Amino acid sequence: MTVPSSAHWSKLGLNQGNLPGDPRMLQQIVDDFTYLRDTAWSVSQGLDAFVASASG
Repeated sequence: MTVPSSAHWSKLGLNQGNLPGDPRMLQQIVDDFTYLRDTAWSVSQGLDAFVASASG
């Protein structure tokens, strides 16, 4: 695999050497997905406990 030259990156507007994006917004997205992961895990644990109690 070859690395694209800076000429290729400039066509995309990425010639400053940094990726575009607001770090605070990206951190908020990470935080939101972390919250969703934790909530899904909690729901999964509750459902597992419910199924275990219903089948016992």
